[in-house]
Order: sequence, then structure tokens, then C-alpha cells
Amino acid sequence: QTLPSEMMMNGEPSMVLEPVEPVDQYPKMAEFERHFAEELAEKEALEQKTLEEKKVAAERDLDVFYDELTDKKAQKQAQNREHEELLRTQFSAETFENPFERVLQLIGQTGSSVPSEMQIMHSLLVRLKQQPPKPARPEEDV
Repeated sequence: QTLPSEMMMNGEPSMVLEPVEPVDQYPKMAEFERHFAEELAEKEALEQKTLEEKKVAAERDLDVFYDELTDKKAQKQAQNREHEELLRTQFSAETFENPFERVLQLIGQTGSSVPSEMQIMHSLLVRLKQQPPKPARPEEDV
């Protein structure tokens, strides 16, 4: 709080407020505020510590997750390479006179376990093999 006092400023009276020492009218209130501020500081420190611990745990979990993901990816790539190499050797050993036979071999055999899309594709390829389409326009010798 400040009290007004009259002072002369450039020959004119003016009101200037002077600081006054605060009077501790409510000591219990001051004690409560001090205690409350201490509790808040303790809570904030605890929250910061908990937050740091959670960040460290999250980073550790992310590292573990990405390590596992990388391992799984490498295993899957190796497995795919082995499978592709097996298919490559299997199909390079087989020679087909007709390219349709190779396509039919790649599609697999039709049966009740094969989905209907595969059966349709198989029947279309068989039909194309047996009855090749006629060219849209005759080729002219130039």
C-alpha cells in the first residue's frame, strides 16, 4: 500500500504515492500461503521427476520396438529371398513349349480350395490358349 503526499513538481503540486511497509495483519494466512507454496514446489518437483522417468521408459520401449521390428523385417526378407530362389530354380528347370502352360502352372491347379477369382482366371487363360483372339486389323506387308 502507498500513502499520498503532496510534492512540488515544476512549481505545481502533484500527488506522489510513497511505498509503505506491509503490515502482517494475518500471520496465519501468511503461514498457510508459505506452506501451500512449499507443497506446490514439492508436487512440481515430483511431477518433473515422474515425467523424466516416463520419457526414459518410453524411449527404451521405442528402442526395443524398433529393434524387434528390424529383426522381423530382416527375417521376412531372408525368408522371401529363399522362397523366391526356390521358385526361380523350380521354374527355370521346367521348360514349357507354350507360354500359357507356364502361366497355368504359376496360377496353380483349380479345385474347391481355390478361390473363385482364380478359377475364372484359369478358365479365361485356358480359353485363350485354345482359341487365340484374332488380330483387330490385318497386318499389311510393307
